[in-house]
Amino acid sequence: MGLVIISTTVITFLNSEMILFANVPLTIAAGIALCLCLLTMYKLKLASRYDRTHTFLTLGIGMWFVGEIVYTYYQLGLSVETPFPSLADVFYLSGYIFFGFYVYSILKLLRKTIDRDLIVLVSIAAAISITYMLNLSFGIAQFLTAPDELVRTILSISYFVLDGILFVPAALVLWAMRKGELGYTHWILISLFILLNAIGDIGFGYGAIIGTVGEEQWIWDIFFNAGYLTLVCALFWQNKYLYFTPSITVPGNK
Repeated sequence: MGLVIISTTVITFLNSEMILFANVPLTIAAGIALCLCLLTMYKLKLASRYDRTHTFLTLGIGMWFVGEIVYTYYQLGLSVETPFPSLADVFYLSGYIFFGFYVYSILKLLRKTIDRDLIVLVSIAAAISITYMLNLSFGIAQFLTAPDELVRTILSISYFVLDGILFVPAALVLWAMRKGELGYTHWILISLFILLNAIGDIGFGYGAIIGTVGEEQWIWDIFFNAGYLTLVCALFWQNKYLYFTPSITVPGNK
């Protein structure tokens, strides 16, 4: 919470004073998350199927870190205030592929502890929610956007749909783990990371379509940054757990 408050203050200050530097805190947060991912991989030694799934998480955050660097280069090097769409989107979208492999691999390992009917119900609920939000947000924006903004519209919708695809298995894994297990706290934070990122994507995408993202970007950067820091907390918790209690079996580690 302290990191979120400090970084939010920095982002707010940069927006009012030096807007082109506003993406720097996100790049730093993504870099810290990547370092913790690599540290976790080093400690895990990738000895089990559960451990090897962490590779996908590392590759996903690595792609997003590169995306943040490219986005920051557009702002600082090319003086583009809001580079969207840009080359950074290629890395962001690629990261979703690896995040998807990560959460669905964990779900596969825990599938015996999850009722199939629950999977169906959560999937249907997520699909209805995504459809409603798309219609409410982007459906209205369609009437306000010009035909030449089609790429922005498609990208904005794609990000939100991908967030929904990630959140379903994350919620199911969270459900499958018993409250009180050390892995339960980790997955609460992972789910929160996905949720915060989805909120940022909705706001950023909607603003990009109707042309207000330049003035509002710093607001959504707060959510993106909070998401990264939540992931950092999840990885810090996992590293602390592995380091101080190596004899305890990680849930699903078979």
